[in-house]
Amino acid sequence: MKLEISKRKFESLKGLELFQEILRDPINQVIGKNIKIKRLVYEKLSSSQKILFSLLLMLAHTKAGWLEFYHGALFRGGYEQAYPALKDGLKLINDPEMLIIVNKSLKFYEENQELLSFDGFFNEKKLELSEERQISLKVFKKSLFSIDQSYFSLRENTIQKLENYVQANREEFVTFTD
Repeated sequence: MKLEISKRKFESLKGLELFQEILRDPINQVIGKNIKIKRLVYEKLSSSQKILFSLLLMLAHTKAGWLEFYHGALFRGGYEQAYPALKDGLKLINDPEMLIIVNKSLKFYEENQELLSFDGFFNEKKLELSEERQISLKVFKKSLFSIDQSYFSLRENTIQKLENYVQANREEFVTFTD
């Protein structure tokens, strides 16, 4: 399931554009599909493609922060099986700082499931909340903001490390047509 591409085009692509092009077919196969289809497509990927897919999933779904990734893409989106490949990928590209943030954010997410499932999480002003619930939400959002800030400070470095890995191991991802 390697992408067929000209060497010139491959070498002209950088960062997220490169990753999206390499995974164009699998991405097109999962957009708008149910969880079962997404899982089937993911399982057909090679080990290297799973790592790239998982890292791209993280990079594409954290534009608004970790809450978007874990609450939306990873668990509700049906990609929970991508989490081990995400961690493996960060180890493979030698990005221990981002791995710490990923582990920290998942732990934080898991410890706060009750708050995240709360109907008023995003619209607490519309509901009358107990003082205890208001304090919990404020502490939660402040902690999440801190994790997000750490992530955003390392994001471009992670993209560069992943690009370097893909360029150095291109035979795992593409077949050149020329």
